[in-house]
Amino acid sequence: MDDLTKLAREMAHWAALEHAAKARYATARTSYLAAVERTGLKLRAVDVELDGMPMASVTIAPVKTVVKVTDMTLFTKWVAENRPEQVVPMVRPGYIEAVEAKATAEPDVPPNDDGDIIPGLGVVQAGGGLTVTCTREFKHQVLASLELAPDAFDGDR
Repeated sequence: MDDLTKLAREMAHWAALEHAAKARYATARTSYLAAVERTGLKLRAVDVELDGMPMASVTIAPVKTVVKVTDMTLFTKWVAENRPEQVVPMVRPGYIEAVEAKATAEPDVPPNDDGDIIPGLGVVQAGGGLTVTCTREFKHQVLASLELAPDAFDGDR
């Protein structure tokens, strides 16, 4: 078997493993979030161990309501008419962030000085992500079980 065939076979192996791992992770993630919801607890983080060795910290970020530009065309038209100095072939990102932050902080007060509603802004849900942060030691244990070099995760904590 030539090197190209060996490498192709190895890629196929890892692609199948990646697919299986993503599917299992998605199922575990869905089950975990459903279990958290059933408990009614407002969990922020759960630290988990395997045989006394720290494995990971599972964190759920809180969901918050924020205002974001949801229609860039409408928003850009309004900015061009009302704040033309903020248009530089496109609306300056800093201005968008400032408008979104002001509207989020004071939802009952339009972020426009004249009190008009700014077109193109909308209320969205932000945050709420689930994060799994594995310890370096656990990553090395998993890598060893897959017969991979432990330096594959160098740079991680």
